[in-house]
Parts: sequence; C-alpha cells; structure tokens
Amino acid sequence: SSGSAAAASGGDAVQLSLENEMTVTKQINALMDLAIKRNDHITRNFLAWFINEQLEEVSSMDTLLRMIRRAGEKGLLFVESYLAQHRKVHDDAPAVVQES
Repeated sequence: SSGSAAAASGGDAVQLSLENEMTVTKQINALMDLAIKRNDHITRNFLAWFINEQLEEVSSMDTLLRMIRRAGEKGLLFVESYLAQHRKVHDDAPAVVQES
C-alpha cells in the first residue's frame, strides 16, 4: 500500500540523515586530530563544542529512526506530533573569531 511506501521512505530519509551526521562527525574528528597534531589549543577548544553538538545530533537521528521503525505506517503522525512538541533550538553556538 502507499502508506507502507511512505513509512519506508520516511525511515529511509532518517537513515540517510543519520548517515550524513556520521559523515559530519568524521570530518569534525579529522579537524580535531589536526588541531591536536599541531598543538592548536584554541581550535581544539572551538571544535569541542561541535563534537558535543554532533553527539547530540547523531543521538537524535538514531532515536528518531528507532521511533519511526517502532511506530510503523500507522504511527507516523504520532511521531510528527511528538517532534513538533519537543523541538530544540540551538542558539548557543560559539562565536567565530578570525585571526587577522
């Protein structure tokens, strides 16, 4: 049925988002590795915020994927309602300071 296709595509979309977050995590980790290698403590401190943020993002995508899989096709509106009620706005990102 078309409901099953929608549920599968919803799960597929979240799976893709989770994979993208994992890619971003690897990229940030590579930057941190470079900062450590160069003893760049300011950059390490700056990147620490992003590493913590990525932990939250990966965890959120993983949780959402599990929710969608549990909910099935008939429960997707409940998942959407839950997400709408539990949105989190991130306004605590560190300021970017450029060297002159």
